[in-house]
Amino acid sequence: MFGNKLYFTKNCSHVFSKRDFFESQLFNLFGKKLLPTEEAFDVINAYKSKNFAFSQVGLMLYTNGYNLRGISNRHPNGLIYFDGENVFGIGIFKKESSEDCFPHLMIIAPQGPSFLEAVMKFISKVRQCKIFSNEIYIRHLSSDQKKLFIESGLKDIELAPWHEDAPEEDEHFPNRQFYLKDIFDLENNYEIKNLSYPDAKNFKSKPRLIHNRFSNYLQRNNLKFTLEPYEYSSEHIEQAKLIVTKYFQARTKRGGVLGSTPEDYFPIIYQRPSGINGRDYFAYIGKLKKETLNGLDLDTPIMFFVGERLGPKNQAGLYATLSSRFEEDAVALGLPMEGYTALPQFCILEVMKKMFESGIEIVDIGGSETEGLDIQKKQLGGRPHKTSWVVSI
Repeated sequence: MFGNKLYFTKNCSHVFSKRDFFESQLFNLFGKKLLPTEEAFDVINAYKSKNFAFSQVGLMLYTNGYNLRGISNRHPNGLIYFDGENVFGIGIFKKESSEDCFPHLMIIAPQGPSFLEAVMKFISKVRQCKIFSNEIYIRHLSSDQKKLFIESGLKDIELAPWHEDAPEEDEHFPNRQFYLKDIFDLENNYEIKNLSYPDAKNFKSKPRLIHNRFSNYLQRNNLKFTLEPYEYSSEHIEQAKLIVTKYFQARTKRGGVLGSTPEDYFPIIYQRPSGINGRDYFAYIGKLKKETLNGLDLDTPIMFFVGERLGPKNQAGLYATLSSRFEEDAVALGLPMEGYTALPQFCILEVMKKMFESGIEIVDIGGSETEGLDIQKKQLGGRPHKTSWVVSI
């Protein structure tokens, strides 16, 4: 019944995917307690707790229905569950490395006064109705939340890892949080300074040197870097899709992709978050420009970043940090390679400076699947903040 067949609804002409089928079963069970993520900003905003995944953008990323291992035709931006007191994201995905055609239920970043009871009841009801017979995963948990779930009978991720090489996907290595006062000098026009906290002694000058390196690259090649608000226009959408697609093509060629796909970012590309850009969320397209006597010789999008404020405090998550950072990108633009490799970290620093100017003081840039990505974040000044998974077997 749940093999590789496609499903069709009686009243709809579109293809009914496996995920559509399982979502319909969840709606039969929970009805109006399930909300499309793009329509749930007020609920999400009321429960923000500095959890990286728990924002409208974060939940669209982690519950998204564009991913080829969990396509949702009806709810491509994912779903949340809200019972009036507790809330969490819901995703349905097939494991990347599994031959099993059955997808897994994923519960993301539960919040609320009785979140433990709400999640356990949700899982129990799903199990009783035999909708999901395999593992159910709960992710983006604090250490205290993980302890409570383990004490309630759920299991550590080591017993059923999501991915062989990264058991907790992009939480395998810790989230990295940037305290912007560590990096930018408020009294000197937001100049980048040496990191002064003890754990940064081996790379205290790294952010400043990287920023200087690419600044010198720009000057040497008569280039300008500009940040523009991402407007969710058809032009910006096509630019963002091209940046994201090329990024994953280059990473795949180098053997450096675990779990993530270009489609993961499609909700963030297509769906404007609620609120105001620069205050509630932070979405930018970065461009390289080159002016000559004959006009603009180069005007090319090379960066797509999206973040969101994580509650009333001055903290935000940064979810899309994608740039045209590879050698083939420089070659395609007719630019020299020496110094170009500093582009991605330069972009991160420029966007964080923009966020600092908007009142944000702490930026969580998420975790990493690989050690190389984690080291890059660490050397820019990111401090570790671990979140975890548990599993219902």
